[in-house]
Amino acid sequence: MTSSAWPSEPSPARQSPIENELSPVGATVAMPRPAGMDGSAASDIAAISVDTARMLKTLLGNLDGMVYRCRDDQDWTMEFISEGCCRLTGYEAGDLLLNNRLSYESITHPDDRRRVREEIHAGLAAGQRFDTEYRIVHADGST
Repeated sequence: MTSSAWPSEPSPARQSPIENELSPVGATVAMPRPAGMDGSAASDIAAISVDTARMLKTLLGNLDGMVYRCRDDQDWTMEFISEGCCRLTGYEAGDLLLNNRLSYESITHPDDRRRVREEIHAGLAAGQRFDTEYRIVHADGST
């Protein structure tokens, strides 16, 4: 498993529905405003939001892996998980979402947990993009 993150930065582009202010770990997707739309009409914004959500769902559904957003807490509490979760982990996204059945920390290989946490915290402190690779324990017990 590889995790990548970028520090949140203000952007003049509008932000995707998956962005929120709950945690610094995760992904933010920004989309430019289509030409001819000044964002002043509520119907323009609603149409853009529907199109953006549809595009994101298609994009995330076609990834060979999963995209997630988690809190920087002791459990890596998942706030968003893409459809690829089950293919990768053997668990349904709803099992991990908000620690419904189990936490992401609990499926991170025990020998990798400390290193992963240290690497993520170092990346966040530096305010730069970072990658970290680690093992997870699949629902069938394999790593």
